[in-house]
Amino acid sequence: MAKTGIFCVKNSVEEFHKSLLKKSNIIGAGLARDVYSIYANAQRQRWMTENNSEGKHWDNLSEPYKTYKRKKFAQYPGGGSKMLVATGTLFKSVTGEDLTYHRRIVEKNSITISTTLPYAVYVAETRPFMEFSDKTENKIRDRLIKYYFYE
Repeated sequence: MAKTGIFCVKNSVEEFHKSLLKKSNIIGAGLARDVYSIYANAQRQRWMTENNSEGKHWDNLSEPYKTYKRKKFAQYPGGGSKMLVATGTLFKSVTGEDLTYHRRIVEKNSITISTTLPYAVYVAETRPFMEFSDKTENKIRDRLIKYYFYE
């Protein structure tokens, strides 16, 4: 007599869940590679456009300081005309171009990016440089979704 039964040839739902679990153990790799790259590029753009690239121009410098800065820092990046770029130390500590003060800590499923430059906190009070526009945040989100679900 013939027997009948149900057997599973391929369980795509189970395979999908297994792949997500595997990805969750290495999400830090995607953060380090993709999210960090988006972050660094967004920061460079932010500083060169005085935050216009993120949607809100930083408050202008006072005229006396602007005049002083153009003379004092003419030989540095931005020629003394870029806001928040005098010697370039703060800029480089935020963009990762100088690792003296730049910190990037990647763990299994998180990334922390910061600067340890002591005066950065005072600058950020007036001209926030660690807040991102929806455009940048969406770019990061979309890249993580692509990494997590489709690669």
